[in-house]
Amino acid sequence: EIFFKQIVPCVYKSIRQNKPNQLELVKKKGFDLLLMTKDGPVIESVSTVNLEHYSKIGKFENGLAKVQKDGKYGFVDDEYVEVTPCIYDEITSFIHGLSIVRIGEMYGAINYEGKVVIPLEYSILLDISLFGPTLLMAVKNNRFGVIDKANKIIVPFDFDHVQAMFGMITVTNNGKKGLYNHKGDLVIPIKYDDI
Repeated sequence: EIFFKQIVPCVYKSIRQNKPNQLELVKKKGFDLLLMTKDGPVIESVSTVNLEHYSKIGKFENGLAKVQKDGKYGFVDDEYVEVTPCIYDEITSFIHGLSIVRIGEMYGAINYEGKVVIPLEYSILLDISLFGPTLLMAVKNNRFGVIDKANKIIVPFDFDHVQAMFGMITVTNNGKKGLYNHKGDLVIPIKYDDI
């Protein structure tokens, strides 16, 4: 025979793990913790943060969770304090210390503290860091280029298209291709039909 014992009452909105040996028991107005102690599981009330105004709360990564409020996105820390206000139409998980964000049609990036480190001035912004340093493909005024995580231009905004290729960046202009390295040096002139 198998016997089950209920250790968490069915009164919580969701349950999730965000630290080892600890589960968050999310309520409408805050959360409790289920701690796994040597004497068995113990429920401890720790928060009175009002979670009702968030329609979605994502999983915690690097101490932050994506939240949605009134159709907009932001981040909260593991105490549910808003680190990034819910002002963005789109927000990604952090990669290389950056979250790509969008307001309207324009993209930029924020850091873990919620500070805008790449202004929202690009119509496309994608991480292309397959190898080497953090690089982002960006489109400005309908021209492609590449920037780094400090918004420094690595490949100028002079191209019809750019693409990451084994730590290098292929550029295309008027049907001809060339190649930049990750430092921004043109290493193969833009005159070839294919690379």
